Amino acid sequence: MTTDKEILELVGRMLMIGLNGENFSRETRELLLDVRPGGIILFKRNVGGGPAQVASLINSCQEISMNEFGRPLLTAIDQEGGPVRRLDPPFSVLPSQREMAEKLDQDEVRVLSSKSGRELAAVGINLNLAPVLDMLTEEQATFMAERSFGPDPEVTAKLGEAVIDGHAEHGVLTCAKHFPGIGDVHQDPHRELPTVSQPAERLRDVEILPFRRAIEHGVAGVMTAHVNFTAFDSDWPGTLSRKILTELLRDELGFAGLILTDDMEMGAVTENYQIGPAAVRAVRAGADIILICHRADRIREAREALLEAFRSGQIGKKRLEATSARLDKIYKKLPEPDPAS
Repeated sequence: MTTDKEILELVGRMLMIGLNGENFSRETRELLLDVRPGGIILFKRNVGGGPAQVASLINSCQEISMNEFGRPLLTAIDQEGGPVRRLDPPFSVLPSQREMAEKLDQDEVRVLSSKSGRELAAVGINLNLAPVLDMLTEEQATFMAERSFGPDPEVTAKLGEAVIDGHAEHGVLTCAKHFPGIGDVHQDPHRELPTVSQPAERLRDVEILPFRRAIEHGVAGVMTAHVNFTAFDSDWPGTLSRKILTELLRDELGFAGLILTDDMEMGAVTENYQIGPAAVRAVRAGADIILICHRADRIREAREALLEAFRSGQIGKKRLEATSARLDKIYKKLPEPDPAS
């Protein structure tokens, strides 16, 4: 017999949530206790006070999780470099991935990533949502221009491995994104739902190759793309597609780590689906972690939809336990949180 508390724990773990503000507030405490998330994600709105402030916020969240849930939190951030970096000086100012590919070799990227990983670990961040493995093979597709390592899948794979290795030197996990590759989209998924119409053979040989290599290299997570890939699924975008997340990523590529969605509050999702049913669909497709990065009402809406999906039998207990087991393996790799630091 599964208790209500156990179900709340299993469902809560599947959420990675955003917080408001730089300080640990009553609102933050209540949200953590209510949702019991598997992780938190930090944005610029959370990190403007420098290393001590970031560490204090994370330590307060970890203290709640360890004391109330008996486990740590994944603490994530997008610190790719260039236009997507949340941490300003005195943290290192990282070049964009495009600039890395143009100016640095594989070992230099590893050294740079190691330096960044050391800084992340020092303030309690244990998951960097990088490297970006989306390739830029069409000049007109400028959306990912600065965030991509370029058009060559072999170069992208090698530099992605360097990012993984550099962070791993300091115990920081990494997440390859955005599977199966959105470098060629002409629309911004933050606003609308793009389509990639490349044939499956081309996608496997080019876009998916760096992800395959990252998986072989031990990357902890893979993030989904809010993009239609018609060669793989004519009905559902990547984040909501069982054909892409389970049949392709899990079964064909053999990925055994965490599948994270991109932020479910992006326009590609919210302009086409309700947040609750979309969260349920993503989990049924194979996602382990649902990212909801901004609004607390949407976080709670997704949590309630997942709970109802369990109660109605849309999501089985074994499905929840599979994600929980993967998270337990990840939690064991994390350094022990030290709220007193």
